[in-house]
Amino acid sequence: MSNRTIEQEFMKTKFKNFLGARDVFKDLKELPKKFQWFLVLGIVIVLVFNFVSVTAKSGESRFLPLQQYDRVLVAGSVFGQNESSAIAVAVLYSLNGLAAFTGVLAVAMIAYNRASQYFWGLINAVFFGLFALSVGYVGDFFMNIILIVGASVGWYLFEIVGLGNKKQKTHSLNWNLAFYLLIVLITFFVIMMWYWALSPAATDLFGKSNNQYVHGGTGVNGQTLQVLDGISSGMNTVGYVMQLTNMSQQFYIWFFLNIVKILKFTGLAGRDTLNVNMLIQFGVWFTISLIGLYKRNFESLFAKYFTKKK
Repeated sequence: MSNRTIEQEFMKTKFKNFLGARDVFKDLKELPKKFQWFLVLGIVIVLVFNFVSVTAKSGESRFLPLQQYDRVLVAGSVFGQNESSAIAVAVLYSLNGLAAFTGVLAVAMIAYNRASQYFWGLINAVFFGLFALSVGYVGDFFMNIILIVGASVGWYLFEIVGLGNKKQKTHSLNWNLAFYLLIVLITFFVIMMWYWALSPAATDLFGKSNNQYVHGGTGVNGQTLQVLDGISSGMNTVGYVMQLTNMSQQFYIWFFLNIVKILKFTGLAGRDTLNVNMLIQFGVWFTISLIGLYKRNFESLFAKYFTKKK
C-alpha cells in the first residue's frame, strides 16, 4: 500500500469522527467518576433553572418560556409583537433550555482536552444563538455565529492537524510576561471593537427604539450593559481563538469571562438585568472552568513539585 493510499485511509477514518461525534460516549466514560457525578449534578441544575424562574413576580408564571411569551406580547421582539412571535420566542427558549446541558459538556470536554468539545459546542451555539436573537442578546447572538462557523475549523486543527496532542511547554519568566502582555493588549483591542460595534448591530437587528445600549429600558443602564457585553464578547472571541489552537492559557480567559458574565446578570446594568437563573448557569460553568484551569495549567506542575519533594 502506497503512502498516499495510507494517508487517504487515515483521512477517511478521521472524517468519520467529524466534530468528535463518534467519540462522544467514549469521552464521557473516560472522565473521572467524581467528575462524571459533578457533571450530572451540574446538568440537572442547569436544566431545572432554564425552565423554572426563582425571581418570578406576583401573578407572573414561574415557567420561563411562558414568561418570554408574555414579554413578547407586551414589549415585542425581533420577530414582531403578536401571538405567533410570542410562540416562536417561547419555543426557542424551551429548545435552548433543553440544549443547555450541551454547554456544560462542551466546557467539560475542553477541560479534559477531548475532540467532542466541538460536537457539544456546535449544538449549544446553534440553540443559544437562536435564543439570544429571540430575547435580544446582541453580543451573544453574533458570538454564537462565530462559534458555529469555527466548530469545524477547530475540530480540523484538533484532530487532523494534531493540535489535540499539543503539550504544555515551560517558558522563561520574560517569555511569559511578554506573552500575557500581548494577550492583554489583543483582548483590549478586540473588546473595543465589540463595544463600538454592538450599538449599530442592535439598531440593525431591533431598530432604534429597541436599542437598549442607546435608550436602555425599564431599569436598564444602556452604557453599563454595552460595556459588559463588549467585555464578555471580546474575551469570548480571544478565548475561542485560543481554544481553536488548543492553548492551555485559554482557561485564564474563561476564568475572567465567567466573572464578567456573572456580573452582567447580577443587575449591575440595572434591575431588569438581574437574572438568578443565568447566575446559576454561569456559576456551574465557572466551576468547570476552574477545574480546567487546574488540569491544563497546574496539575503537571504540582505533580513535579511533589515528586521532587519526595
